[in-house]
Formats: sequence, structure tokens, C-alpha cells
Amino acid sequence: MADQQNSDASVSAFVSSLIFTVAVSAALFTVFAIVRRHFPRVYRPKTYMGPESERPVELAEGLLGWVFGSRKLSELEFIENCGLDAYMFIEFLGTSFFLFIGFAILGIPILIPLNSSNQLNLVGLNQFTIANIEDQNRLWAHLVLTVIFCAATVALGMYSIRQYIIRRQNYLMSNRHAASLQATTILVCGIPKGEDNVQSLYDVFGAFPGGVKRIWLAYAAPDLQKDIVKRTAITGKLEAVECTLIQSRLKHHQKYGKRASQSSTDPLNDRDGSRQQELVYSDESFPQESRPRHRPAKFPMSLFASCCGAEKVDSIQAYRSELSNMNASILARQQAGLTVMRENKDKDKMRAAFIQFNHQLGAHLATQSVVHRKILTMGPRLLEVHPKDVLWDNLNHNLKIRNIRRTISTLLETALIVFWTIPVAFVASIANLDTIVRYAPFLSGVYSLPNAVVGIIQGILPPIGLAVLMMLLPIILYMLAHFGGEVLSTRKTLAVVTSYHWFSVVHVLLVSTLANGIFPAVQSIKDNPNNIMVMLASSLPQASTFFLTYILLSLIQIPLMLLQIGPLIVYMIFKKLSSTPRRMFATETGMGSVDWGMTIPVHTIAFSIGLLYSTIQPLILPFMVIYFGLFYLAFRHMFIYVYRQPYDSGGLIFPRIVDQIYVGVILFEIVMLGLFVLQKAVGQSVVMFIVLVLSLMAIIISRNNVFKPLIKYLPVEAFDTRGITAVMNGIRVDSSSASGIVAASLSTGTGIGGAGVRTRSGTGTSAEAGEISVTRITTDIDAEEKEYEQTSDAEKVNPIPAQESIREKAPYKDPTSSPRLEPETKEIYTPNTPARSSPRLDSASAPRNAPAHRRDESSDSRRSHYSSQSPLPSIRVESVAGDALSTAATPTAAMQTNTAPGALPRTITATTTLALSKHGRLVNRQESEYGGVGASSSLQVLGANHSLLSSSDQAAERVVPEALSYVNPAFWKQGEPIWLPKDPRGFAELEAVELNNAGLPSTTDSATMDAKGRIAVDVSQREVAPGEEHWE
Repeated sequence: MADQQNSDASVSAFVSSLIFTVAVSAALFTVFAIVRRHFPRVYRPKTYMGPESERPVELAEGLLGWVFGSRKLSELEFIENCGLDAYMFIEFLGTSFFLFIGFAILGIPILIPLNSSNQLNLVGLNQFTIANIEDQNRLWAHLVLTVIFCAATVALGMYSIRQYIIRRQNYLMSNRHAASLQATTILVCGIPKGEDNVQSLYDVFGAFPGGVKRIWLAYAAPDLQKDIVKRTAITGKLEAVECTLIQSRLKHHQKYGKRASQSSTDPLNDRDGSRQQELVYSDESFPQESRPRHRPAKFPMSLFASCCGAEKVDSIQAYRSELSNMNASILARQQAGLTVMRENKDKDKMRAAFIQFNHQLGAHLATQSVVHRKILTMGPRLLEVHPKDVLWDNLNHNLKIRNIRRTISTLLETALIVFWTIPVAFVASIANLDTIVRYAPFLSGVYSLPNAVVGIIQGILPPIGLAVLMMLLPIILYMLAHFGGEVLSTRKTLAVVTSYHWFSVVHVLLVSTLANGIFPAVQSIKDNPNNIMVMLASSLPQASTFFLTYILLSLIQIPLMLLQIGPLIVYMIFKKLSSTPRRMFATETGMGSVDWGMTIPVHTIAFSIGLLYSTIQPLILPFMVIYFGLFYLAFRHMFIYVYRQPYDSGGLIFPRIVDQIYVGVILFEIVMLGLFVLQKAVGQSVVMFIVLVLSLMAIIISRNNVFKPLIKYLPVEAFDTRGITAVMNGIRVDSSSASGIVAASLSTGTGIGGAGVRTRSGTGTSAEAGEISVTRITTDIDAEEKEYEQTSDAEKVNPIPAQESIREKAPYKDPTSSPRLEPETKEIYTPNTPARSSPRLDSASAPRNAPAHRRDESSDSRRSHYSSQSPLPSIRVESVAGDALSTAATPTAAMQTNTAPGALPRTITATTTLALSKHGRLVNRQESEYGGVGASSSLQVLGANHSLLSSSDQAAERVVPEALSYVNPAFWKQGEPIWLPKDPRGFAELEAVELNNAGLPSTTDSATMDAKGRIAVDVSQREVAPGEEHWE
């Protein structure tokens, strides 16, 4: 009777789950097919955002258009557009799909008849399990299939690792990746005291092939970082109140009409007076009490500020004053910090450094070699480090402290895994108040509550509590990984991949098996302990019904992932609530991504479940085929059209996937060995034990001795070591031949203009406005070699420019108290550039250390009355390849400049020197009227309220120069320009005048506000918001 009830329960649970899954999935797929046409921002943002080369084609219409309507991408295209991590994950899903197809074709026709015919006569789904076997001879079929399935999985894992190694090596050595900064840069932690200087590190790492190109010492800046975060928050507040003021003025204008107006030239964007625009100056009629105001008290005291008598202040003027003064303070401290870094002082120095090599081989060898005689030093050494991937607060730990923290983190993770069942069991037990009250009588008072309240406690609180616990779990795991000393975000994610996998093994596999297999048989075992082996052998396989429904219900996640209900709701809400262009831009451009730490273990555990019960309950096999097939299609669609990963580990997630599959294989063999022992099948048990030992040996040897060195590093054989000493623009040349170097530069279009500087032939000595006239071309090899010999090794590889003094600007004054909006002239911050660290920018017509604003007084006299406090606009030379042959043949050439909208055209005389170093490198020397940070891609003048990334075009993207790539961002992070929307009456331009007077850059690029105050942002031509930095 009990068996009949269990049979009915298993069948009804399976049928209910099947019907529910099919109905819900079909409904969700239908909704997705409909709504995806109307919300391209949520369902296909990559078709119109991001680089043109990475935008996929539009999807076809129809219910299955997302499956069959997209163009099939090649392996190379997918990796370039989505990353190697995404490709390897998709590869795992696709391989698992075909693997379980083979298991299903082989296992179902053999095992189902063997398990169900003429045996113990179990009913329901249990009749198809191994628990129904009475004849031990039939277990040989289970043994053979177990061996085949395990051997196929291990062999496929080894083959996949080989293919992964080939793909990773091709990826790392591709032209696109090899040219990136991270390809040749390593992170070295745990540097011994006394050796944390550029010269010592150069002596150690300069021995590797290709030599050292740059060394960045890591410095901490916690207080500066806090102020930068505070500045960002104040910028957001100022933009919000500025937009509120513009909206209020528009409403006031619509209600009362024009009180005072005049036809005037746009003071910001129409310098030549060719365009007339009617500006409405409504300050005379606009009530001042309608301007945004607030009480300047910090949270939480701001909640009680009105009760304490705090007076309200004008929000705009308060935020302008605070932001302007904070910009100047931050800039001065950034300059001081860079000076400390340049002079290699010990203040705030961390025991870590970033070392860039001239060749990939040097970087790969440096991370694998024994580089120091002292123990627990110079480690870890990490390869492929992207600047945005660095966790700066973890760099200062030495290896000893790091090991201690990692041990503590591991112990805490183990305790979390073991004791997590306590809060989960407590929350789940709330659903059964009778049992709780029976063991805790003092809680009986809960029954005195209304029935509705009791129903809420039993029906709603348990699922909410479980959801909260599962939301807290990833946060806790990431915190423990960070505490363990991980220095890269990708490594922290990989640590969570491992810890969450073991958590799932314990709680999904072990605890669920015990709860559904052994616990129901506890009473029977107590009544008849002599038959414990038989009872366990029959009860354990019956837990397969739970995992069958588990996989079945997991299929609902596929349409939910495609439908993206959460992101859709968040997008609709934030689009309504976004009150500034920056917030609207973030709402319109933010793309989803995959959290590998929480995603990979879910699917590797599903793989383990399918493998574990493949011979115990073969009915699970077809559902595993559906599971991996649909998830493959869904993730492929999401990666191509929706997801954009912030970091890419270069495929390092895949070895973790294979390791977790191997864990599933070992668990499968252990469970089958236990079942054979419980069935008292001696022969099958012996063979299974041998298979278990052989599997362990094969996995350990292949993982640690065969593939491990190649999983992360490139072999020396992959490089052409003969050409390492001289590589120019991707073309290897003979370093001993000067003519070969020059010929290579000319053939690649580099010429004297340097990498990417557009040149035009010409012979005149004067240049048109906005152009640079090249007046001198020399190839003075002897002078270059003499200068190079006089430069120390530390100077050669130190990328930090020397800093000149800066006079902090005067505190900002409220323009309402001044009769005129007069700009104040300030000193210009112009860092000097040392020899060989970056291209030199010396003046040909003015003293080197003369203030920049004194070198062009004639141009300064033409400046607009509405310019910012910085007396000179920034100048940027576009990085565009020119005609090197014609340039090299003529003594003069003009290089085009790109100035900000509204800035006066300038004529700048520059001198370019072509020299050849003894190391076979063509050296370009560009001498400009302005001193500043030089790079082949840009010439910049830095204003008093700006930092190292200042650009004349405030709406333009800011590219982080290579010299600052691995400097703590706190030392160069620039304040964002105030982003205002263009409005029909020109109020935003009036605000921009006042902002410029306060020394605050502003822009109205790509943002508009209609007459009703609604903000819109054009995101089709912009990847980042104005002022945001990005790395090439």
C-alpha cells in the first residue's frame, strides 16, 4: 500500500511538473516573441550600440525568429564580438547536448527494459530505476554503461581541454590581442621591502626576452578615491538641479510668455556670428524662490534639518561652489601623488608593480620563472592584467598575509557550506507551524492571530525567506573571495565559481539525496536493522524522482532568461524616473552581463545530475538533451544580441568547467560503487573500484602533468624568437640594419608623423589656422644615442611624467554677487616629459618652463568672453595614419588638428625629429609650442580645473594614455563635465555660461529636452557618457 502511494506521488509529481513546465514555458516564449519587437533596448541593444564591427544583423520576425533568424557566426567572429569566455561556455553547452544525445540513444533502449521487466515489481517511476533490479546479473549492463559514460566524459574533457588550449593560444597571439596593453603586462605582488623601486625591478625582469618597456609602481590613494567618489555624487546632484531649473523655466515661459528677450548670437557655439538664435533671458520674470533649494546637512541629519532651524540654500550655487573647489583640490593632490610616484618615494607605496615587456614571450616567462631567492616573495605574478580588472585595495598584501587570508576565507566558506542548512531548514519549517509549536510550545501564541495572518506566515514568509537567503549567498561568497586576497576581478569570479560549485554539490546533490532517499527509510531501518543494506539500495535510487522534476522545472529558466522580466521592468521605471541626460544615458546604454560565479555552477551541477542518474534513472536523459539544447540556443542569442561582459579572462573559466565535470564523474562512480555494494554484487563492485582508481589517475595526470602548463601560458615554440629584438608595427625587421627600420616604417605608413598622425606634403613655412607646420626633419642618430646613454635604466622604463607646480585657483564666487561674469586667469598645469619615457614636447620658440598662457598672447587676446577659467583651450591631434612616403620626401608638412566646438582656430608650429636608437627603434620627437604629456596619439594642454585626461571637446571620449594605464585611477580620474540637455528656449546655454565662469566644463551633446521638460538622449553614436574614460 505504501509502495502504491509512493508510486502515485512520484507519477503525479512528475506529471504535474511536466504540465506546469510546458504551459508556463509556452506562454513565456509567446510573450517574448511579441514584446521583443517593441523594446529593442532590452532585447537587442547590440544591434545599434557598440562598435559597428560588433553589431549583429537584425533578427527575423516570428515566434522562432530568435532561433533561426540570425546569421550564423563563425568561431572567430563570435570570439571577437563576445569574448573567449562566452565562446567556451557556449561550447560546453553544445558539447553536453551531443554527449547526452549519445547517452540517451545508448542507455534508454537497454536500461529501461532491464529495470522494469520481471523484477521487484515497483510501480510508478520507480519501476524504471536500478532499485527495481532483483537479478544481480542484470547489473552488468549498468556497469558496462557506467564505464562507457565515464570514459566518454573523461575523454571528451581531455579533448575539450586540447581544443581550448589551441583556441586560447590563437586568441592570445592574434594581431588584435597581441597589440593590446594587457598582452605584455604582468602584475607582481609581494615585492620585498627595499626592492620596490623601478631600478631593482628593472634589474630582475630585464633579463627576460625583449626586455622591460615600462614599470608602474602601485600606490594607494584611499582618501583621494573617497573624494573622487564624492565628486561624482555632487556632479550628479548638480546635473539634477540644473535640469530641474531648466524645466521650471520652460514651464514658467509657457505660462507667462516672454517677458524679456533679445536676438543675440549664441555665445558658446557661434563664434563667427553666422548664425542667429533668439535667446530668452527670463531671469527678470522668473521668481528666484522657484530655484532649487536644499538644506546643507549630511544624511541622516538632513532628515531633521528643518526641525533644527537649518536654512535652505540655493542648490545650484552651493553645488557649483563645492564642485569647483573640489576639482582644484583633487587636481593638486593628484599632481602631488604623481610627483611621489615619479620620484619613487615610499609614501603610500604598495608592495606591487605592473611590468610591461616589449614582447609577449617575456611576460609569459616572467610569470613562470623563479625570480627571487627569498621565500614568499614576488607572488602572485599574474598575466593578462587589464587596468579595469585590478582590485587596488588588495595589492599591498605580501604572500604570507595573502596565504593566511586565503586559509581563513576557505575555512569560512567551508563553515558556510556546512551550516547553511540551518537557516534554510528553519525558514522552510515555518510552512509547518504545527511541528514548530510541538517542539517549541512557547510559540503556540501564534494561533491566536487572525487566520489571514497565520496564512501569510505559513504561505508567504517561507518562499520570501528562501529567496532572501539565496540572494545573500553570492554576496557572501564574493566578500569571502575578496577577503581571501584576490587582486583581479576575474580571479575573484573564478574563486566564486569554485566555492559555489562545492556549495551546490553539498546542498543540491548530497542534502537532497539524503532528504529524498534515506530519511523516508529511517523508520523502516529502525524497525528492521538487519535489512539496512537492502533498504538503502532500494531507497536511494528513489530520490531520482526529485532530480527528474528538478531538471524539468529548470527548463522554465530559459524563457525567463530570454524574456528578461526584471531588466524590462527596471528599464521602464528608470526611463520614467531619469531626470538628467547622464542617468538617461545609463538607462539607455546599460547592457546585461553574465555572472560566471553564479551561472557556471548551475549548469555543471545539472550536468552532474544527468550523469549521476543516467544509469540509475535513464528517463532523465532525454530531459538533459532538451536542457542543454535549449540553453545553448538561449545563451547564444543573449551573447550575440544582449550581453556584453565587462571582463574577459581569455577562456580561463573553461578549465574550471572541466574540473567540475570531473567531479561529477567521480561522484557518479562512487555512487555506483556504493549501489553495487548495497546490492551485494561483488564482481561489479570490484570492477567499479578499479574504474574509479583509473579515472582518478587519468584525471590527475592529464590535469596536472599534461595540460596544466599550457592552460594559461604560451609556449616558447609559439614565438619566432629571432625577431623579438626588433618589432615595429607588427613587421619584424633586422635590428642591426638602420635602413631596414626606416624602410619598415615607411612601408607601413608610419613615416615621420609617428604612429597614426595624419601628414600632408607642403613646402610653406606658415600654416593655416588649425594646422601644424612641420619645419625641420632630422635624423641625428649620434645625438639620440648620446641622450639615451645618459638616461638611467629607471628613467627609461618609468612612464610617469615629471610634474611642474600648479597654483590652485581662487575659491569660486557666486556670480549673483558680482556685476560681471569675468573669467579668472590661472596657471596652466603642464607636466614635463622625461627623455625616452614618452615623446618630448619642447617649444621651438619659447623657453621650456615658461607658463603656457604667456607663449601665445596674440591668440589669447582673441579668446571669447565666455571661455572657461583655463586661459588656453586643449589641443588634440587626431590619430590618423597619413601618407608617410610623401611626408618623408618633403621637409615640411601640415598636421591637422581637432579643437573643441566653439574654440578659436590656432596655428601651432611644431618640430618633428626622426632618430634611430641603438635598440633598432625608430624614435619620433615632436616639439610643440606647448609643453605637456606627449603620446603618438594626442597632444594635450591641461587646464587648472582639469586633470591628465583633459580634452577640449568635453563631449568627447577620453582615452587613457598608456603612460597612465596602470596608475591608480585616483591619481588621474577627471571630473565629468556637467551634461545638460538642449532646450527650445536656450536656457541650458545660459547655464553653461555660468558653469564655465565657475570653472566647470559643460556640454549639451546628444541630449535634448522638449518644451514639456522630457529628456531624450541619442545613444547611437556614443559608447560612453561625456567625460568617461576608456582604454584602447
